[in-house]
Amino acid sequence: MQEQPKNNILNLILGIVFIAYGVFRIYQHLNENLTPNTIRLIIAIAFIGSGGYSIYKYFKFKNLK
Repeated sequence: MQEQPKNNILNLILGIVFIAYGVFRIYQHLNENLTPNTIRLIIAIAFIGSGGYSIYKYFKFKNLK
């Protein structure tokens, strides 16, 4: 039988931190009067996606128990 992964609280914490950081970077990007830096915007979106996936994993495995 395959062992189910644990409901890891670290997934929840990292997900919240990554989403908060990504939203903060997008907020900075939208409120700057300087030339926009596209690579930072892409990285911020990647952080939000990674955080969303971490939170999804946390709640998915929580509901399996």
